[in-house]
Amino acid sequence: MVVKCVGAYNVEVLRFTRVDSCGRPIFGPCSTLVIDCFETVAINADIEDGEEIAPVNANGKQCFFIPAPKLDRGFEVVANFTKKYPNLFTALNPNWLQAIDELGNITGYQHIPEVSLREGVAIEGWESVAGTDVCVPGALGAWNYFILPYVTNWARGDMELGNSVHSEEWTGHTIAGNAWSVGPYDVRQNASTLVAGPLMTALDSRSQFYDEVVTVPPPEASCECVPLSNPAAPVFAITECETGTLTMEITATATGGRPMSINWGDGSPAAVITTAVALPHTYTLAGSYTVSVKYSNLAEEEAYLVVTVPCP
Repeated sequence: MVVKCVGAYNVEVLRFTRVDSCGRPIFGPCSTLVIDCFETVAINADIEDGEEIAPVNANGKQCFFIPAPKLDRGFEVVANFTKKYPNLFTALNPNWLQAIDELGNITGYQHIPEVSLREGVAIEGWESVAGTDVCVPGALGAWNYFILPYVTNWARGDMELGNSVHSEEWTGHTIAGNAWSVGPYDVRQNASTLVAGPLMTALDSRSQFYDEVVTVPPPEASCECVPLSNPAAPVFAITECETGTLTMEITATATGGRPMSINWGDGSPAAVITTAVALPHTYTLAGSYTVSVKYSNLAEEEAYLVVTVPCP
């Protein structure tokens, strides 16, 4: 067995994934946001001293002494963002409302003085590492990966508006009871095959922080939220894209003959199929579209794919 001891520095990106009131990742078209414009993320240990035991006899002599036990309440998380992220802020506090313009674009948000004690986010981060033998031969690099799997009770802090960067400070707290398990993302490589996959070690439901050296590169940061597909959903992929006609062919694989519904993301009627088949679809306008496939009678079993037309 080889133990890897590395130095970690400079958080490159953070990924926020919405989790429900049971600590489970929420699958949906806007479940994940990856950002790189933040100043600091402080993870402050919330430790409280219990009561010490020091009985004294009738002569005033101390019989024995047991120090006060430490009560570990997890972590207070304080994040300072240097960009305004409407999708992120309304995920940190689901009670906040988004501002939307005439074209359906999300342009801002409005503060609602309520907090969510159960629904929240999971926070993953990737740090640069320094040390010997941290990279696996054939891997693209090495990073220190960490996750706080269940952070709730988010509230925005003070704002100072003036001749300086307008930063947003948010404070939340980790809680036990996460249902992250190995997670819905490929974050590490198999040491033997180099095949990317989820965590090898499932998170204990009591866990409030996890840390591991990984060799899968971090995701790209973006202002846009991205979908998170349910692994139980039908499997589909783009098989052909003709730039001139803006036609996409998507092949979905059915399971057990259950009907599937394909939503093209452009407001056109959904296509319903019962077997695996290649379906062409023409988009009349250029842009990005979120295509989704689900079993018609199971709304939660849905998979997503963002397509761009004209084809790159």
